[in-house]
Amino acid sequence: HGHRMDISQLEQIKGDGCNLLIACDCGTNEVHCADWMHTVGIDLIVVDHHQQITKQPQSQALINTAHLSPDDPFAGLTEAGTAWLLVRLLGLRREQPLLAHDLLDLAALGLLADQAWQTPLVRALIVRGMDYLRENQRLGLQALAEYADLDLGATRADDVTWLLTPALNATGRMADARAGVDLLLEASQSDATSLARAIWKLNLARRTQTQALETAVLGSLDKTPSHGPLIVLASDGWPSGPLGTIASRAAEVSRHTVALLAPTLDIDVLRCAIRGTPEIDLMPALAAVQDLLISYGGHRSAAGCSLKTDKVSQFTEQLAAAI
Repeated sequence: HGHRMDISQLEQIKGDGCNLLIACDCGTNEVHCADWMHTVGIDLIVVDHHQQITKQPQSQALINTAHLSPDDPFAGLTEAGTAWLLVRLLGLRREQPLLAHDLLDLAALGLLADQAWQTPLVRALIVRGMDYLRENQRLGLQALAEYADLDLGATRADDVTWLLTPALNATGRMADARAGVDLLLEASQSDATSLARAIWKLNLARRTQTQALETAVLGSLDKTPSHGPLIVLASDGWPSGPLGTIASRAAEVSRHTVALLAPTLDIDVLRCAIRGTPEIDLMPALAAVQDLLISYGGHRSAAGCSLKTDKVSQFTEQLAAAI
C-alpha cells in the first residue's frame, strides 16, 4: 500500500524520454496512472501480487499472482519471485538462459522478507537463492552481515528473515529506500562498508522506535473497547513506519482485526495499517468503506489505507460492520 505510482513521478520519467514502464509491486489498482500513460504514449507492463480492487488497468501486460487459483503452482509468489521468473523468461527468449542466475539471491531476499506462502516453487527459489547468496557474496550484504554479527557464508534463511531484511527495510521506513538498493548494487568495498554502517544505524533506530510503539499499542489493547471484531487505536505521536509490524502483533495478541492510525505529513490525513485474523478477508471489507478513504490496498489479512481525520468515526463503525 505504501508504494504506488504517482502522476508527478510519471511526468518526470516521461520528460526523461521513457516510453516503457515496468511497474513492480504496484500498478494493478492505479487505473488513473495507467490511463494517463496510455494517453501520453508510455507502454505499461504490470508485475504485481496485490488483490485487484478496481477495473483492469490499460496495459500491454498484467502479471499478477493474486489472480491465480490456490492450486496453481505459481500462486503465493510475492513480487521478488514473480520478477525473477520474468527476468528468467526474458533470458530464455533472448537465448541467455543464465540472465537471471545472478539475481537468485535477491529473489530469496525478497521472498523471505515477505514471508511468502511456502509453496514448492517458493521453497525451491529460496533454497537456490540462499545457496547463491552464500557462495557469491555481494559486497553490500557481506558488509551488512558483519554488523549483524553473521558469517554470510554460513547464514541461514532465518538469519536473513530476522536480521538482514529488516535492516534493508529500515531504509524505506526511516529514510530513503534507495540506500538499500545502492547497498545491494555496490561494487566498492569501502563504499559498501560506509553504506552498511549507515543502514545499520537506521536499523537500530527502527528497532527502538518499533519497541516503543509495540509497548504503547499492546498496553492500550485492554483499555480500548472493541467494535465487534475490530479494534481501532490511534495517536498523534505514533510513527507510521512500523505500524504494519505492530498491527500484526496486536491482532495476534487480541485475536481481533486491528487498525492502527498515525499522522502523515498532511495534518488532515491519517495513515492506517490493518491486520486481520485468518478467517477475515480485509479487501471486501475495505471495498465496502472505500467512499470514506483516500486510497487503500493490500492482501487478504494485511492491508492499508489513508483517510481524512474527520472520517475516523464513520470508518470505524462501517469497517466493523463490513468485517
